[in-house]
Formats: sequence, C-alpha cells, structure tokens
Amino acid sequence: MVARTDVAWMDDRTSPSSHVRHNLEGLTTALPPDYLLSFVLSGDGEDLNGFNDISNMVRSRMPGVLGLTYQATALDPSTLDALADEVSRHKFFRRLVTGSSATLLTTQAPVSDGWDVIQETAGDGLSAVVFGFKSNADEGRVLVRPLGLLAEETYLVDSTDLGVLGTASGASLMSDGIELVHEEGAPSRAHVLVLIGSTYEAAPARSGRRNRSAAAAR
Repeated sequence: MVARTDVAWMDDRTSPSSHVRHNLEGLTTALPPDYLLSFVLSGDGEDLNGFNDISNMVRSRMPGVLGLTYQATALDPSTLDALADEVSRHKFFRRLVTGSSATLLTTQAPVSDGWDVIQETAGDGLSAVVFGFKSNADEGRVLVRPLGLLAEETYLVDSTDLGVLGTASGASLMSDGIELVHEEGAPSRAHVLVLIGSTYEAAPARSGRRNRSAAAAR
C-alpha cells in the first residue's frame, strides 16, 4: 500500500491533539512521517474559534502530513491569520527535511505530566526539526538530546517562537542536549527547534516565519 499511495489516514478519530500525536509517534517507528495524514479540526475540547492554543493544535499534526478542515466564514480573522502562520511554518519544515525519518525522544503521548518530543531528520543528517509538547500549561523544562546528527557539523539552532539560540557541533548537541523551557503564560505548549547544518545548501536563516506584509499584499 505504501508503494501505491501518497498518504494514509491514521485514525477515524483525529482529535484531541494528544491522540493525534500518540498515533504519529507510534506509527513513525514503521512508516515515514510524510505518509501519515491527519486534520486540524474542532473537537474533544479543542475549538478553532476561541481555543487559546491554535499553535499546539496545528503543530501536533506537523510531524506528519498536515490537513485542515474548517469553514473559513465561521472563523475570526485572528484565527485565520494564526492558521496561515502555522501552515507557512509547516511548508518550511517539510522542505527542510524532505524524505525524513522520525525518532521519538521521550515517552509516547499522551503523558499525564511532562513532555513528549519527536525529532525528524533529513536523510543526509544536515537538518532536523524537533517538536516538543508540554502536557499541561504548568511551568516545566526538558533536556532534549537530538539523534542522527553529523558529529563534526556545526548546526544553527533556531526556536520557531524565540529566534536563533546559537550554534553548536552535532557532537555537542547529541551529548549535551538542548533544554526546552515552558513558562507559565506562554502562548503555546508546542515548542519547535530547527537545526540547520553549516554546509546545508541555501540554509535559511529563520524557521519559516511568514512575511506578514508580503502576505497582506497577495
């Protein structure tokens, strides 16, 4: 089936976000992330209109194939703008790690109190995206040790929400790790790190932030 189809629908139940991540994090042990499809939609206590963590809803589907289902006329402008920002980021991530493999770095979602973290790595090891999800809104932190990087390569480490954090060798990142920190009152419980090797061709400087003025002009 994998050889003859583009994507597969993982589960008839596509909410809440923790359930979607449970499917993704389990199925990526056998199937490529680019094959696993789920939709962002309202349900199970997560409502696109009025839900205060749209980023968590969308990023929970990003390790796989991101789908959306909603009535645009029923959503307020701020929600539509937030969705557009997240879709732009997803496109950037998919270009960065096309044909990637995935590795679960923590316990599989859902977790009662803590984090679930999954990493996607390009086949050449020159780029990776780490998706970290805090199970609740309480303050917390987790040390993430990426896998599959090139030991001698220097990587730019970029937080989707905070910006560039610095550079480090692949060996250092895999041994010392990167700390994800969730502060109480943060806009989202979903945190994304982008790792880009110095020899990655045409390495983009930032992690897919949408140019609002350009988008408004279109």
